Amino acid sequence: MGFDSGITVYKLVIDEKRWLDFLHTLYDTHKSNSIPYGDFYCNFDSEKDQFKPLGGNNIDWRAVRLCEQFNFPSKSSPFWATGVHVPPRQTSLFSYSWDAEEQEEQRRKTLPLLRTEADKLHYTIDNAQLAEWANRGIKPLNCMQFNFIESVSIPLYGHHFKGFMSKTRGGERDKNIYVIFNRFFPDHAYYFNELSDESVYIRGLTPYYNVPGSRYRTCISTETPEQLNQFYDRLINEHA
Repeated sequence: MGFDSGITVYKLVIDEKRWLDFLHTLYDTHKSNSIPYGDFYCNFDSEKDQFKPLGGNNIDWRAVRLCEQFNFPSKSSPFWATGVHVPPRQTSLFSYSWDAEEQEEQRRKTLPLLRTEADKLHYTIDNAQLAEWANRGIKPLNCMQFNFIESVSIPLYGHHFKGFMSKTRGGERDKNIYVIFNRFFPDHAYYFNELSDESVYIRGLTPYYNVPGSRYRTCISTETPEQLNQFYDRLINEHA
């Protein structure tokens, strides 16, 4: 329990060259101790001037591509969704459960969507592989991680940045990351701090990004399906 702070992206990052500039600035800013708090991990090859994924590159990019439909455009969320949302089952007046029955329902609803998308993209993938992806979920690769109270991860590619959430004790770090991100990608995300927002609610106001019907409540993408396919085709071919 407690108050959270973080960043929520409502407009998809599609300029990967500019994202790389953002990563360099974020990396250099941390190295100059301008972003305080905690441990910092980054897989950066200084000789090649190249960011690499933390924990290796063992990922099937076709799976990430198939999961794209669960993210942008979609309901605003700082988490990378990997399946159809299934609400928990109410077991009593104040108790809820999300266990094997709900997991099976999610799998049943997710598999047809993955199959439809796989066929549309001409991916030769059997049902067993799709079932594995639907069951365990797929998350994009990260290249940075800030650890303080709770960890904050920054993905290798801007397409996969939906934001993050952590306890407000890391709020200064989160705000600094947002300021740098907003410099490169204005009008793409908002910063929130529940501790500060609570005082707004107490005064009878609503934070600008929570106003019903506002543009901050729905994720959007200006990228065409063809451009998105080109992005993933490049990744798939590079790591074939």
